[in-house]
Amino acid sequence: MSEALRRAAGVRPGAPALDDGNRVWSYAEMDAAVARVARRLAPLGAGPGGTVALVAHQSTLAVQALFAVPRTGATLGVLNPRLGPEALERALDDVAPDLLLSTEADVYELGVDRGWFTTLDDLPKPPPDHQSAEGLRTPTDVRRAFALLWTSGTSGTAGIVPITWAALDASAQAVSERLELNVEDRWYGSLSIAHIGGLALVH
Repeated sequence: MSEALRRAAGVRPGAPALDDGNRVWSYAEMDAAVARVARRLAPLGAGPGGTVALVAHQSTLAVQALFAVPRTGATLGVLNPRLGPEALERALDDVAPDLLLSTEADVYELGVDRGWFTTLDDLPKPPPDHQSAEGLRTPTDVRRAFALLWTSGTSGTAGIVPITWAALDASAQAVSERLELNVEDRWYGSLSIAHIGGLALVH
């Protein structure tokens, strides 16, 4: 996801990337914001070999985290805030994150110990001597699972499903070709980012 954002920022920097209802973010602005978030996540435990869980509804901060976590080299685990405390604890046991992210609004709604979470609203600046995440590149192995999603359990026990870069890219290309999308088209973020449909919309 992050490499696609970088490419778009290089090719069409001033084009609109995200409209949250209050502000329209260009690709260049979104890429810069994602870079800042990645730099701040790195000293908190986000990095190659690690897993970062994101429990949040659709928002600008959540979208930035979706792109920033893979940029650190960590695997992203996206969980729905509507799971409820008991299901959320089970999901977190399976994801086993090194870092747990949310937003102030979502943590308030969750009704769980806010001490579990690092909120995206005011991430601490990295110490001056910490190695920057700016130079990191998302792993290029398209078969690598970059995200983990928690299934609904409608056909059995709920559990973790890995999502690969290749699958998400293939889906995006197929949809774009089938619907004959162009640069003027927009997706409405109508689905939870913790579901494959919502994650695919952002991608």
